[in-house]
Amino acid sequence: MELSAHTNVDNGFTISATRYIQFQYAETNPDIVSANVNIDYYVNHHEGQVDTSYGFYVWMDAIGDFSGMDVSDITVTADGTPLSLDGDSFNIDSNGCNSYHINVWAPYTGDPILGEYIVEIRDSVDQITSYTIGTLVDYPQKAPDLTYPTHCELITNQTPTFTWDAYSFTYDGTPLIVQDYSLDLSIYNGDVYNLWVSAGQTSEGYGDHEWWNHNTQQNEYLPPLPVGGHNLNLAAYLNTGGAFNFWVNRYIQFQYGETNPDIASSNIHINCDVNYDGNSQLNTSYGLNVWVDAIGDFSGMNSSDITVTANGTPLSLDGNSFSADQQGVQPLPYQYLGAVRGRSDSRGVCGGGAG
Repeated sequence: MELSAHTNVDNGFTISATRYIQFQYAETNPDIVSANVNIDYYVNHHEGQVDTSYGFYVWMDAIGDFSGMDVSDITVTADGTPLSLDGDSFNIDSNGCNSYHINVWAPYTGDPILGEYIVEIRDSVDQITSYTIGTLVDYPQKAPDLTYPTHCELITNQTPTFTWDAYSFTYDGTPLIVQDYSLDLSIYNGDVYNLWVSAGQTSEGYGDHEWWNHNTQQNEYLPPLPVGGHNLNLAAYLNTGGAFNFWVNRYIQFQYGETNPDIASSNIHINCDVNYDGNSQLNTSYGLNVWVDAIGDFSGMNSSDITVTANGTPLSLDGNSFSADQQGVQPLPYQYLGAVRGRSDSRGVCGGGAG
């Protein structure tokens, strides 16, 4: 609200004074002005399997005194069933004038509950107000499909164009149009980036736009992909025009290699063993452990598929120590070849002394 006063003086000047204030109207004190629910659907590809889950965000604008509020002051029911809320996600912001924006997230234990959603909140003097959000009648059961790269795909393009199929969902007989897409890229041994994409797009070139870097907190162009595995999430946002909105997410993992197959990284551990036999004879020997992170198809691999040379000399490897594990989460689903060990027959003194 604005209140102004004007005064005219004889020398041609006008003096004005203005005061701006904010105030609230409520049917009750406290009161919930508005509330809505975002239903989240997640499809997560990892470790050779696909997991699906649902969660929801409740967003509220309220007026009253909610100083000291925490998640225990909020109750959300769906079709009469109280829902368990995540205290770590609870957030409350005030404009300093008894007006608050409140939100909290929670996972569903299974599928979303259909029916009427009601939220109750308690203020600083234990007064309770409630708000009927609306009735949920349906929810998405399919996530958007990435067409390049696909899950576990090994690409040799260091700056790929990400592509996906246009997404749609019909809610209560009404086809919903995607409002926005969101891409999240987690680079192997690097940063996490996010980009909002307009609803009409089904592709995004690697260097077309700057992405938001969550680590540096600024917009940047993506660096060329390093060799290794990477996470990519495609999310679509749909608005019903009413109390319920939907976020649908698909998480995949893909690999970049300069070649197929390719070695992302490797290192060697040099071992020195010192032993005394029954005659107090000192014996020393050296060995090495070779650790390799690689991408490609290494199914059926054994130690005979590995060659290690030192200064041009092939080393004899111990097949009994060979191990190969396929990774599926972090780092992503490239092959991990661990503990390939070769031992020499040379004897000497470790480190140049008696050890």
